[in-house]
Amino acid sequence: MLKSAYSKYSGYFSLVVLFVMLTGCSSTGYRNGSSLKKRYSEFLDMKGLKIHYYDISPPDYDKTLLFIHGWMGSAYDYQDIIPLLSERYRLIVPDLPGCGLSSKKDFPFTVDGYVEFLRDFTERLGISRYIIVAHSMGGHIAVRFIERYRQAVSKLVLIAPDGLKGEEGGWLFFAGLGPLVDIGLMFNTRLFIKISLRMNVFYDPSKLTEGLINSVSMSSLGWEAKRAQAEITKNIIGRDPIDKTLESLNLPVLIIWGRQDKVLNSKWAYKYAEKISGAELVILDKCGHMPMVEKPEKTAALIREFIEQKESFNQPGNLNRNFVPEL
Repeated sequence: MLKSAYSKYSGYFSLVVLFVMLTGCSSTGYRNGSSLKKRYSEFLDMKGLKIHYYDISPPDYDKTLLFIHGWMGSAYDYQDIIPLLSERYRLIVPDLPGCGLSSKKDFPFTVDGYVEFLRDFTERLGISRYIIVAHSMGGHIAVRFIERYRQAVSKLVLIAPDGLKGEEGGWLFFAGLGPLVDIGLMFNTRLFIKISLRMNVFYDPSKLTEGLINSVSMSSLGWEAKRAQAEITKNIIGRDPIDKTLESLNLPVLIIWGRQDKVLNSKWAYKYAEKISGAELVILDKCGHMPMVEKPEKTAALIREFIEQKESFNQPGNLNRNFVPEL
């Protein structure tokens, strides 16, 4: 059966593998000597897993933000907006299992697995109510988390979220190839990552740094990392769509999307927002898949404004569409 599948798709398999491995990369860099890494890195042992995270607490804060990164990402995806939010809020920013500096084996790499991990993780840290900020695949995980643990989440910020049926487009084909995913990801290299980040993730390629490349490499290169990412790809990408769940969300939601997003086309921003009663949608011009990196000041300002609004910020049936031009 494997031989038959390979024969059927061999004509364009290599092109799809290259495209998929690269377009999903969404991370910023664990730079050597990073002040964040030096000052705020923590490690937690959870059922044999070593979990890396940042815990940044200002002297006086009244709200806690829990960040969830995307596919092949890490806590460092948020490095540029952390300093812009840390003076006012407590920020909890983990590397999900299989990513960054966290353990990359002995974990069920599924949405359910991540939902239960986040529940256990927040309980271990003693936080019972918080605002979730989630990017890309992290948005899919966040929605499923809220479906199960609604009482823990007061507001939700989604940055170019994944999870709608068919949203992944062409690279959904790759995720469905079963064992061939494992084979394909074994060929991922630092050069592939560099090309992908430059061509697919950012509108402005000048944002690409060695730190960005290093961070994605940490989550996707090396034997254990490649095996983890293969399982994540097969088990999560294009699986268990959340379309119906979005319609029943009952909390304030802000959606931020880059108009020039090549990973998850911005046309899906409207479909996403229309399914969530009262969602606030902001489209950032001249911005790709990572608004928190390409537009950190604007992204942080939008998050702050949204957080400080009253709980009734999103009125049922009122879809707000704000088009934010280049600053």
